[in-house]
Amino acid sequence: MTVNANGGFDLTDSNGSARAFGFKGVDGQLSMVIVHGGGFMVAKRPVARTLPAVGFVNAFW
Repeated sequence: MTVNANGGFDLTDSNGSARAFGFKGVDGQLSMVIVHGGGFMVAKRPVARTLPAVGFVNAFW
């Protein structure tokens, strides 16, 4: 992975190269969006979460 002068990163592996962009959500979690010839993928570290209580409402998307 190398920094791209136009923003984001260039990701190179055995499948070729792709553009990648990092984002930090309002919840503080980091994610990476990787754009390639077949579409895109979103990568982020797994986070252990508990099930919400019955009736809990969250408007965050």
